[in-house]
Amino acid sequence: MPSTPIGAFIYLVQETVEEIRRRGNHNKEIVEDLNRSKLERLVPIYKREQNAGEVPYVVSLVGLTNVGKSTLMEALLGVPVAPRRMGPATAIPVEYKYKNTSKWKISVLHRDFRTEEVIFEDVEQLGQELKRMVIDVNKSDAVKTEWVTVSGPMNLLDDGLIMADTPGFGAAQIGEEDGLRQRKLEEFIARRVHRAYFCVAAGDTWAIQPSEKDFYSKIKDICGHVVVNKWRGSEDEKLKYKEQYAAIFPSAEFIFVNTRRDKDTIDDFRELISRYSTPEKRREMCDPELIAAWFDIHRHLEIKHRLSSIPWRFDSLNQFKEACTRRLALAPLLEDLNDRYYKPREDMK
Repeated sequence: MPSTPIGAFIYLVQETVEEIRRRGNHNKEIVEDLNRSKLERLVPIYKREQNAGEVPYVVSLVGLTNVGKSTLMEALLGVPVAPRRMGPATAIPVEYKYKNTSKWKISVLHRDFRTEEVIFEDVEQLGQELKRMVIDVNKSDAVKTEWVTVSGPMNLLDDGLIMADTPGFGAAQIGEEDGLRQRKLEEFIARRVHRAYFCVAAGDTWAIQPSEKDFYSKIKDICGHVVVNKWRGSEDEKLKYKEQYAAIFPSAEFIFVNTRRDKDTIDDFRELISRYSTPEKRREMCDPELIAAWFDIHRHLEIKHRLSSIPWRFDSLNQFKEACTRRLALAPLLEDLNDRYYKPREDMK
């Protein structure tokens, strides 16, 4: 029996599906939706909770070319280090990590197992060299490079968190073979990234490209947030945006930011990222996702299948309840669980 709430929730769904099947004459659509809720909503949370203890822990900005990832990275870190230019950039990810020193360092990890390090007294000098290494680099050198690491006094990362700025996907790269940059990006994310913030640009039409939908579907298990960059809309328009794209980004929380017009949005985003700085905090961040999944799964099944309640297997529901009682942050879920499934039984006594 799983001891964590998310593990117990997955077990509850599995046991309920088996119980419904054993009874015979079951509704196939209810079973399918329960299984889909497990795969699409619960398993990603379980994976994020499982990797919360990994050190180093890498948080990454991911998105199309020119959605403003590098500008956003600079705003979050508070130092002008992220290389950028208009148009496609070379496929070399850049990781940022804290170093308690006044000096800055660039470390390059090559595919032939060589490493290269350069020390800088000045962050502006580092920025120029980083641009040369990551953007103004020839094809052969780009192919030979795994990723580049920048180390320096970046306070957001002083608890050991690493942030990664990834190349944009969905646009052809100058001088590169078709698909090479995309493959390298996917390889880097699979190997290094534990948590991704999926960045999109608001634009005038709020359009989401087909390539964005496709790429998000590949990494959705590590994505809990969609960052809508260059946002200029009102609070009401935020609600409309969420409603419009909730189906494309299921279970994701939307963050609206503008690096030039609204510093408060950057401060809020920075505070959110800081919550991933330790394993304990990272596990705590799974609790709101679990609460949202509990309510969303009930709402969906009860509306779609006209259920007054979900026919959970009761011994497994008891085990899930017991797991939730050990975590104070899950109080809203526990209260709803009691109201739905335990108070009616008490009233019948």
